[in-house]
Amino acid sequence: MSINQICTNNTDSPFEKPRPVADWENEEVNGCAKVYQAGWEDYKSKVEKLRAKQKLYKESLPTNYEDAANQIKKMLDDDYSSTATAVYGLGTNVDLLFAYSVAISEMAQHSHSIDDYYERKAIKILSYESINILGNLSDRVSDISSILHNPAEHKHKKSEA
Repeated sequence: MSINQICTNNTDSPFEKPRPVADWENEEVNGCAKVYQAGWEDYKSKVEKLRAKQKLYKESLPTNYEDAANQIKKMLDDDYSSTATAVYGLGTNVDLLFAYSVAISEMAQHSHSIDDYYERKAIKILSYESINILGNLSDRVSDISSILHNPAEHKHKKSEA
């Protein structure tokens, strides 16, 4: 009998009884080993839906560098095509974030009393808007990264085929 058979949970061994999955083993697979079958099926279904969503996203990305550059340029520019709401480009978002940060800083430095309801409300609003802008910027940077990497990935897949 090999050391591997002795040290593992090998039920073929005449010396070892079946044992439950250890907590550390379960943690290695994100808790999926001990989940009930219904939970496992639900988890697999969610994963399949997310994988399909990711596949559609990847397929929507440009596959050549010229299209990637054009798509990124659109992200950098403001889009006023919708009359309901404008979609601000990266530069405008950075400018807004800077302006909000300056306003918050000024209010904090020159405030005589933080008990002033309107000052607190203004700081909360500017902070909330700043957080939204940061989230938007983070999403856009992730999108740009995906756009830039996709032509190379597409080219690599073609060369493997």
